Amino acid sequence: MDFAGMFGDLVTFFGESIRAVIDFVLDILWSFLDFLIHLLFGWINIPQMPEEFVSSVDSFLDLVFGNLSLLGFFIRPTTLRIAIPLFLVIINFKYIYKFIMWIVHKIPFIHMS
Repeated sequence: MDFAGMFGDLVTFFGESIRAVIDFVLDILWSFLDFLIHLLFGWINIPQMPEEFVSSVDSFLDLVFGNLSLLGFFIRPTTLRIAIPLFLVIINFKYIYKFIMWIVHKIPFIHMS
């Protein structure tokens, strides 16, 4: 009897079962969220965007995302994943510091004023 194969089959079975349950729950939640959005905002009549504007935005996004591989020649994508959040934190450090200090001042047993 091959226990490793049987264990692998059990893991696959339970993994697929759990994935099916999660997909079912997410489908129900998405349907409820869609219904709620249509209930709250369905009465708003927003006109369609002009076709020229939509095509120009689409062409711009195609240009940007189509040339990301060209950017890869100069900067590695892993470097960008690290550098962009760090850049945003450095730029907004003053506001992050003020927010953290506001939270710390709200904690009563620290006795900060």
